[in-house]
Amino acid sequence: MPSRTDRRTGNRLLAILFEDPWRKLASLGLAVLLWFYLDSQLSAPATLELQPVAVDHDAIESNYARDRLTLGIDVERFSAIEIVDAVTGGPIDHILLEMYGPRNRIALLGTNPGFHVVPSVSQVGDGWVAEFAAENVRPADERLDGLIRAMVPERVSVRLAENSETRMLLTPERIRVVPPPEVPDLGTRLLWDRARFEPRNEVTLRGPKGRISDLATSQRPLFEFAPPAPRPDQTELRAVLIARTGDPTVTTSTPPALTVPLRSAAREFTLPAVPVVLFEPEDLRGRFQPRRANEDIRIAATGRLAGRLATLSDEGELRQWAEANCLIVARLPADASGPDVISRPNVIIGPDFQEGRDYKITLPLTIQYELRNP
Repeated sequence: MPSRTDRRTGNRLLAILFEDPWRKLASLGLAVLLWFYLDSQLSAPATLELQPVAVDHDAIESNYARDRLTLGIDVERFSAIEIVDAVTGGPIDHILLEMYGPRNRIALLGTNPGFHVVPSVSQVGDGWVAEFAAENVRPADERLDGLIRAMVPERVSVRLAENSETRMLLTPERIRVVPPPEVPDLGTRLLWDRARFEPRNEVTLRGPKGRISDLATSQRPLFEFAPPAPRPDQTELRAVLIARTGDPTVTTSTPPALTVPLRSAAREFTLPAVPVVLFEPEDLRGRFQPRRANEDIRIAATGRLAGRLATLSDEGELRQWAEANCLIVARLPADASGPDVISRPNVIIGPDFQEGRDYKITLPLTIQYELRNP
């Protein structure tokens, strides 16, 4: 059983514990806040991996990105050719920023809006170089200022080339047609000889002199024509050309719009009883004949030819027209000695129509031949 002295001591402790409870709670709250404040002021390290990207020095703010180190250069005057380690000369595609500072500021890197640098440019031999180090890098968020301790590599060089300009005329050879998926053969229906450019059929190439010279003299397509699928009654297509130089250092002036007349969609016809002739080498002339004097052929026709064939209302008219205007020419091989087959003979339809442009054969055609009767 506790003594009277023990009971008095316990009562005094309870009184001390519960005496002035609001002050004690306030003290506890202040202690917790102080702990959080001190913890936030403790320093912590962090490392960021950033991709260096050269942009116009007047457009840095609009080119910030979370994982990018924006390099501001005068893009009117220079193009960035290569980014390298200034010490080893080896190309690099990223840099590491080593950060150190209070935890509350390091935590802001989780929403990093980006970093930038405007390197100083100097001439080295016949070229130009822009170099920078950790002390030149600045954060987009001022609250991150002063946290950068080092950069890997220590110094970075941006090799630059002075820009030049040249004008280039646009021709069909410079343009690649990108047909919509639903009309994969659209390119065969375009009438390039009547194409129109708006406002004009030229563009300006801008970039390193040697590179734009190579592009201007090459014959590969540098622009894409990607119109939407045409309507059944549509007679021409229009779209703004898309530059595809394949070189990030070369830019172009605004490409023109291109309008190209369109052949009507191909329609299939069967041409009955088309005459067959053999084209014979001189030493075989008169020795062979086609086994059948006439053959039916299946074609896909467009434009005027499709329109003409569509006016022939019955098979009799179509047969009469085919006999008068069409011919199958089979070239006899020079070593022909007996009955055989000629694959892929030529099909001629009138004087004004051309295979591949106005029509194409849709079913395989072979011609059998044999020795003439004595």
